[in-house]
Amino acid sequence: GKEITNKNALTHNYNIGITGSTEKITYSVSLNGLNQEGTYINDKMNHYGARVTLDAQISKGVKAGFVLNNAYSKRKSGSATNTSTVSYWLMRPDMPVYAEDGGFQRIDLSPLYLSSAEGANPVARRQGKDLFKANQITGNMYVIVDLLKGLSARGDFSLANFKYDNSSFTPQKAIDLTTFDSKNSKLTTSNSNNYNTSLNFRLDYTANINKHMIGAMVGFGSDRSNYNSSSITYEGFPNDDYLTNPSSAQKVKSYS
Repeated sequence: GKEITNKNALTHNYNIGITGSTEKITYSVSLNGLNQEGTYINDKMNHYGARVTLDAQISKGVKAGFVLNNAYSKRKSGSATNTSTVSYWLMRPDMPVYAEDGGFQRIDLSPLYLSSAEGANPVARRQGKDLFKANQITGNMYVIVDLLKGLSARGDFSLANFKYDNSSFTPQKAIDLTTFDSKNSKLTTSNSNNYNTSLNFRLDYTANINKHMIGAMVGFGSDRSNYNSSSITYEGFPNDDYLTNPSSAQKVKSYS
């Protein structure tokens, strides 16, 4: 219905790019951005990206370059992820969104649970506060050195870092009231950080002897990876509109 949809969901795109070169250097820089509103209320996403490349002939026998990418995104959503979605499909289209007392109208879920139960209607579920952040950095660089005729050395270094920070707050108005589940508002925070690096060296040799081509390569590499993550669920907040940070919670329900 009109209470849950965003009639005028706007999208803005931004792109800019610069490329250039000199006798010894080639480079490029590009930036992009996206601001997008969702088709449902309380839904918005922002995405920003950047890319830089450079190749340079430092001297007659030395060449180097790098590529660096960064992407950052943030999404705010009203979806109540700490509850089930079954009541979305059980609300009749003729039922009002709000009750006589001004609060959100609830859905009778007794036939589903075989006991007294009330579900949050779709508009109430959109009052949650979900925030998802992602930051990704990838890049690599290289150096090539001509040592002797036909003999060259190359070094490569690459990195990749993926970082995620998420939080999901579900107010009481968006929770199904059953005899099995807690009736308290909930906040779940989670984060993860994945870091990978790779370092490689090699020697290449080529020669032409009596119309025969000889080639040889020797090298070694080293890879390293590190990953850590955590998740904490808090429960019970004095005010679902403003005091929704972890320090305002009555207790920690679970953590990992």
